[in-house]
Amino acid sequence: MVATCFDWRYFEAANSLGDAPFPNKLDRLLDKLCLDLGFCLPYSKCRILLERDSWEAEAFAREVVRLEGLNPDYEPKFVRMIARRFIKRFGTSFVRAHEY
Repeated sequence: MVATCFDWRYFEAANSLGDAPFPNKLDRLLDKLCLDLGFCLPYSKCRILLERDSWEAEAFAREVVRLEGLNPDYEPKFVRMIARRFIKRFGTSFVRAHEY
């Protein structure tokens, strides 16, 4: 069994993040992508995403798709779906960790 970003302690709270810091919000977004879309990245790949101090929605989406082993150029539907969820989660298409 591969460890993923998902942590069941956050299952019920995944939609209500309040004032959680940026990495926590990003981690919970990854949890939701796993639950809702099946993009369940192993922990080692999640860390790549969580260690960045800023993300743009489409770049984040493309990286998630790439880390899942798919080519984002051939999966525009997934890129759009993930980018929309990123914007919905953060309220903007670009976020910096120090803003959270």
